[in-house]
Amino acid sequence: MRKRLAELKNRRCKFRAVVERFGKQVYKSKSYNTILVTFVTLTDLQVEVADHCWISIKGSITKLGLKPGDEIEFEALVKQYTKGYKSNKYGINKQRTEYGLQRATNFRRVDL
Repeated sequence: MRKRLAELKNRRCKFRAVVERFGKQVYKSKSYNTILVTFVTLTDLQVEVADHCWISIKGSITKLGLKPGDEIEFEALVKQYTKGYKSNKYGINKQRTEYGLQRATNFRRVDL
């Protein structure tokens, strides 16, 4: 499914998605708020580009009072990242390239 995201690599686009749930990510002793969105579609073409994505969020989105099931629109940068486990010591390399959304801004709730 994320092959369509790969075509948009390093481009900033407008997306529409459904809020699934909120979470936290801990990295180097710091905690970051995240949001899981599902049914991620490219707004311009109305084509689904990912079944789900985790996005780091800042304080401004909390003012929207979002709940699971709400539909939102936002802009984000499509970036490549490495996912998986690698151990040089044991000769294990289960890493793979994935694509996700970063630097999401301009969140707004879509009223149906």
